[in-house]
Amino acid sequence: MMNQQRWTYRDVSGKNHLIGLAHSSESGHTMIYCDDELLIIDFQILTDKEYSFFVESELLLIQIIKQMGGNFEYRLTVDDKADTEPNRLRKAENQREKNRLLVGLVVLILLTAGLLLLIKFGPSEALPTKSG
Repeated sequence: MMNQQRWTYRDVSGKNHLIGLAHSSESGHTMIYCDDELLIIDFQILTDKEYSFFVESELLLIQIIKQMGGNFEYRLTVDDKADTEPNRLRKAENQREKNRLLVGLVVLILLTAGLLLLIKFGPSEALPTKSG
């Protein structure tokens, strides 16, 4: 039996790519393609296996996972651990977001403390001045 799986992957520029996998659960013969280009041919894949390939600048992973009972599961994921330009950009954006949240939290704490002090002590009257 020839199992087939297809995914639509949208790259960082917004372009859609059709990624497909054909895998025979009997012989283990495997083909992976992206759009009209054959990327990988492999044989006798009857256990778990992982393939990696680039679509534009993004590293993608396809996993073949043998389930109990002999069926197979197929997954397409982005490799977010590899040192690629999109991962570096995502990491930098995540750090900026963390910094913004931290600044917002500090501002909120300061405003809350100021409001509590204002409530507790009330508006202060003018301080007496020394006259000469």
